Amino acid sequence: MSNIHLTVGIAPGFRINGQLTAASLEVLKSEDTRAMVESMVNDRQKQLLEEYGELDLSYSLEDGSRFRVNIFKQKGDFALVLRLVNTVIPSAQSLGVPSSVY
Repeated sequence: MSNIHLTVGIAPGFRINGQLTAASLEVLKSEDTRAMVESMVNDRQKQLLEEYGELDLSYSLEDGSRFRVNIFKQKGDFALVLRLVNTVIPSAQSLGVPSSVY
C-alpha cells in the first residue's frame, strides 16, 4: 500500500500497486474529514490551509508511524492523501546505488 485517500462522499481508498481500491468502510462525511484535519494541524498550519486551500505536512502517531500528508479542499470539503513513510532508512546497496557513489 502506498497511499490512503480520504474524500467526502466515498469510503476511504487505498492505493495498492498503483490501483485505487475502496475499503469496506462507511462513506466519509464532511465532519469526518474536518475532524481528521483539525486533529493533525496546529494553528499556523490551519491558517495556511485556509489561505492557500491546501497544505503538505508530516504527521506521526504515538506508535512511531509517520505519514506524509496532503490536505486540500475538494468541492468545499477537506480531502486528504496520506503516504506511509518508512522509518527504516534503506542502505545505498539495497537501493542499487553503485559503490563508486558512496
